[in-house]
Amino acid sequence: MASFQVSIVVPLYNEQESFPILIQRLYDLFATQQNKSIEVVLVDDGSKDATPQLIQALALSDTRFQGVFLSRNHGHQTALTAGLAHAQG
Repeated sequence: MASFQVSIVVPLYNEQESFPILIQRLYDLFATQQNKSIEVVLVDDGSKDATPQLIQALALSDTRFQGVFLSRNHGHQTALTAGLAHAQG
């Protein structure tokens, strides 16, 4: 596993439409923070759309991203807690 200085936890629920915008903004952030190792923990909070598949594909293609998948919608705070439990930074 990589060692990260900063972890960003993002809870997501049915965000397939806004997902590309979020990811582009995160890549823009990575570009401005090249001196820091940053990970992003994307937590799917039981989405009914393609959000889980988008997270999985991204996590498989870029090691700075990791996916956490909740079995159903548990709410924002539970999703944040689950993401923090997986964060390394």
